[in-house]
Amino acid sequence: MIDCQDKEIVVDCMSNTRSSRDLLSKALQLQLANCATLCTYKELVWLSSGFKASGANIVLSSASDKRLRLMEWISNMPWPFAWLLWPDQEISEQRSELKEFGFSSAQILAHMSIHSMLVPPRIKLQESLICRSIRIARPADLHELVRHYELVHKIPRDYAFQVATAHLVTYPKNVCCTWVAVSQCEILASITAYRFGRQGLVSWLATCPMARKQGIGSRLLVNAINYLKDRGVGSIELQSVPEAAPFYQKIGFTKEYDVELWIYPGVT
Repeated sequence: MIDCQDKEIVVDCMSNTRSSRDLLSKALQLQLANCATLCTYKELVWLSSGFKASGANIVLSSASDKRLRLMEWISNMPWPFAWLLWPDQEISEQRSELKEFGFSSAQILAHMSIHSMLVPPRIKLQESLICRSIRIARPADLHELVRHYELVHKIPRDYAFQVATAHLVTYPKNVCCTWVAVSQCEILASITAYRFGRQGLVSWLATCPMARKQGIGSRLLVNAINYLKDRGVGSIELQSVPEAAPFYQKIGFTKEYDVELWIYPGVT
């Protein structure tokens, strides 16, 4: 049996899950506004990170009557797609449907968050760890940022171009901000922070293999967190692959729940 206290915990978790989905969907529609036409953002969102998929990735965010129709549509596409399965959905039912349409389970992502009140007044790192120039991305970085997204996130160039353009265009509007670590005009790492009212989302953090273990990713994450906190954001969220979770936990993020990533390989 589940007592009342346990029920409250479950309700809170499900409520947080729906709120997180809506936050993610807003950020992804910002990046891929020209593509997000099948459903409203409460029904359909676009996965921003390439992970193991190399195509523009669709993620259903709620129980929708369009679900099976969308799965069937995806199953005829020549490029890979990703599907996020959230903990408040019909887990067993969707797993069965995904398998039927040719999807396979790829990995579990940890949804993590931190309340801005728990963030120190200004997070500081040892400057000796930072050996690259880190700054806010600017319009002149477009082509280099596209190259970086394409190589590090393993996504198609046209997809990378659309996301990079959205990040650079929306910065002056105070919706999101992207930082890059640059060495001799080459972008080695980047991160983007999104702000929607009191909610914040951090995404697209990736460092080239040759520049890892130098503290660059930590500095970029700190810049993103401080940017959001300075603008009145109450909570900051992100999704992490398991191997990166300890990195975020050191900053102060805590895991809330798991999200399943399913991949459709595309018609070959």
